[in-house]
Amino acid sequence: MTKRKKMGRPKLPPSQTRSIMLSTRVNRAEHKAIQEAIKAADEDKTVWLRNALLKMANDCA
Repeated sequence: MTKRKKMGRPKLPPSQTRSIMLSTRVNRAEHKAIQEAIKAADEDKTVWLRNALLKMANDCA
C-alpha cells in the first residue's frame, strides 16, 4: 500500500516559522495614519507592519 500525499502547503522549517505574536494599542489618529500608510503602500497589513518594525529595529541596531 502506498502512502497518500498530504494536501496543503508543506511545513516550513522551524527557523522560518512565525509563531510569536506582537500586539499594541493605538489611538484613533494613530490608527488612521497607519491605515493610510498601508493603503498608500498597497501591501497587506501584516506585511507592512512586519516590514516597518524590522526596518526600525535594523536602523536602531
